[in-house]
Amino acid sequence: MDPKFAHLLQGKCPKENGKAKRVNLNSVMANKLEHQYFKNLRKKMDLLSSDQALVGSPLTASAVAKYVKHATLWAEDYASAMVQMGSIDVLTKNEGEI
Repeated sequence: MDPKFAHLLQGKCPKENGKAKRVNLNSVMANKLEHQYFKNLRKKMDLLSSDQALVGSPLTASAVAKYVKHATLWAEDYASAMVQMGSIDVLTKNEGEI
């Protein structure tokens, strides 16, 4: 994680009162889903190590770079993935449980 970003996040966390405080997982574009996520990854401005692994892995780093450069491609791939996920059968009752 970028040290300046970590310091910013630490400033948002409670220091003494013990009450949990929430921060958005995507602090740059908190209420919008877009390819900015991939830009944040490359800047190490993400909270989850599983997300940062996308940049560190040779298997996925090229996809991150591609989506940083081509926002339209990301949007098309994302839409296609959502359509595909919509066809996944949900297992219920004796077949499975959610």
